Amino acid sequence: MKKITLSVLLFSLCFCAVKVYGNISIYPYAVDFDASSKKRVVSISVSNPSNERKTYRVSVIDMKQGITGGFKEIPSDKRPEFSAAPFIAFSPKQFTLGPGEFQTVNISRKPMLNAPTGEYTSHLKIQEVDTPMPKEATDSEGISAVLKFKYSITIPIYIRSGKTEGRVSISAAKLEERNGQQYISITLTREEGLKYFRGKIIATVNKNIVSEMKNMRLYPESHERIIFLPLNKGVTDLAGKKVKIIYQSDTDTDKKKEVFSEAEFTL
Repeated sequence: MKKITLSVLLFSLCFCAVKVYGNISIYPYAVDFDASSKKRVVSISVSNPSNERKTYRVSVIDMKQGITGGFKEIPSDKRPEFSAAPFIAFSPKQFTLGPGEFQTVNISRKPMLNAPTGEYTSHLKIQEVDTPMPKEATDSEGISAVLKFKYSITIPIYIRSGKTEGRVSISAAKLEERNGQQYISITLTREEGLKYFRGKIIATVNKNIVSEMKNMRLYPESHERIIFLPLNKGVTDLAGKKVKIIYQSDTDTDKKKEVFSEAEFTL
């Protein structure tokens, strides 16, 4: 009997409250460290939402952010200068979960006494690994084909070491329609510095919020990013209207939200 096996590796790079894709779900969706803080360990929960027993492998990789927010893995021999990978340890490195089961993964930050001031970023990758093949249906000629999907999911790891300066602008905004949904597409442009920006974008018309998105990140190596803000339900015609857009910090520890950039545009 001939057996044909196809493996497809899929990456999920969306950021939602509980990050779920295929046979993996994870929470929280990011790991943040401050080198000056005593907090050295962050725990995440990985669960198996499928109906089958799955094995997962954990690793730390470097990725480059594309202009629309997607990511491409960087080869290990081309690791960027401010990679967080050398300062990160984690356990376990591999585990198996039954349907509905979960595993805690602990990510710890190593000492950074001699590390230059900067914003260090990498990604934690949880990847499904090969599991035993199911019994396949065989045709009359003894040939079978089994399609196996191996899913993976990544979340950002960030370490702040000292204070890094930087400036970002909201350089463009316009109305767009995608798949029947209206959006305001905005362009974030890095003006100077290597500061790592993470925050909330709010679009208002006559002081009324028409769109809002959290956890919008501009990585140190990224110079420009286009973000599509979906309009709130019930908001329809904004053509010719003046919109105010603010990009500000959304971390819970901020007593006063830092405004990274703001601008007004006529749509």
